[in-house]
Amino acid sequence: MSKYYTPPATVVDGDIAYAADVNSINTETDTGFTLAYADISAMEGTVSAWAALAKKWAENPEDVEVTSGAYSAMHWALKSESFVSDAQAYSVDSQNYSIAAAASASTATTKATSATTSATTATTKATAAATSATSAATSATASEASAVRAESAAVDNASSITALTAVVSTNTGNISDNTFDISLHETRILANASDIASHDTRILANTSSISDLETATHITNFLINGNFTVNQRGFDGVWSTVAIRKYGYDRWCKFSNTHIEQVIAQENIPSGTYTLSWIDGGSGLSGSIGGTTVLNGGSASITVTGNVSVTVPNDATKVQLEKGTVAHSLSYVPYEETLDRCMYYLQYKKCNARMYATIALAIMNTTVDYKQMYAAPTATLISAGSVVNVSDTRLRNVEKSSARFEIGAAAAGDTYIFGSEYQLDAELEGTGSLT
Repeated sequence: MSKYYTPPATVVDGDIAYAADVNSINTETDTGFTLAYADISAMEGTVSAWAALAKKWAENPEDVEVTSGAYSAMHWALKSESFVSDAQAYSVDSQNYSIAAAASASTATTKATSATTSATTATTKATAAATSATSAATSATASEASAVRAESAAVDNASSITALTAVVSTNTGNISDNTFDISLHETRILANASDIASHDTRILANTSSISDLETATHITNFLINGNFTVNQRGFDGVWSTVAIRKYGYDRWCKFSNTHIEQVIAQENIPSGTYTLSWIDGGSGLSGSIGGTTVLNGGSASITVTGNVSVTVPNDATKVQLEKGTVAHSLSYVPYEETLDRCMYYLQYKKCNARMYATIALAIMNTTVDYKQMYAAPTATLISAGSVVNVSDTRLRNVEKSSARFEIGAAAAGDTYIFGSEYQLDAELEGTGSLT
């Protein structure tokens, strides 16, 4: 391609020409295209507009839009700085909590060490007292031996009786002094023994407290929701209105007109001897463990080959099934933990979906996730929720922890459903007689 310039007056430098009148510059190409100054001015305006827009994309302040819903690089940089600052603050809080926890642990360790030191000191004092008593007794024995030798010398040498009598008197005085010292040592020994007995009493008291704490901590109640605190179904407590094998409180179903039942999955209870206890509501009825009848606080041995049925009177509270032959008070389990364990067998899930249907009978489905359950649950619609232009809806492909929520459009147009609630039931089948 060649270039040449034809201004009214030109000064040539290489292949570039400078026009005396810039408005008259023309640029000719091999294709014969000519670009006039007016065209160049239009291009400069376009370039300036793009440059101004680029500057906005780079420099617009935080929360100031460049275009609708879009922000500049400066906006996101400032947001990033804010996020980093928040993260640093959370990190400092976490470090402070760790330091406080470490200080509490150190304080507890110091107190335990002080208690041990006190016990050691008491033992050392008792040992020292016993040693002093032994020394005193030895001194008394030595004095008595001196007296015997003096008496023997008096018999052998009558002329020294007077002198020996004086010696005996002196030794007798020493014996009295030593006897007095022994009395003092015995008093101290008794005082130290009293201190030791006091320490022993405290140690026994603390041991008893520790034993009680360990008992409360280590008891496992093989029944879930033994105090009936979790009630997802909203049961009113009237068992007479419930059908056999139907559930009321979480994990409890009707066994008979007088008893309720909890079925324990066989993988959650080993073979062994168990004690069943409860607070009697006044019926005075017995219960059962794996089909063996037991009184309140009674025990039975079971061999687990399948799910295990446990029944109690329907007016019982604080029901506990524990290993061994001794009944303890109901072990404490936080409500949140009990609810979490109940949701392994029963949950309620709200579902939402929305689409714009281009034709009638268009279908949309979306994945619904929930807490993993004991088995793939039975899904039952409890509440339709807010519905617009929906012909039908269902949960499909229901698995242990997810399902597909499907809606169909009644006609073309906006189609949605919000708050559609399903009951997800994976409870174990009761064993009460249906005849």
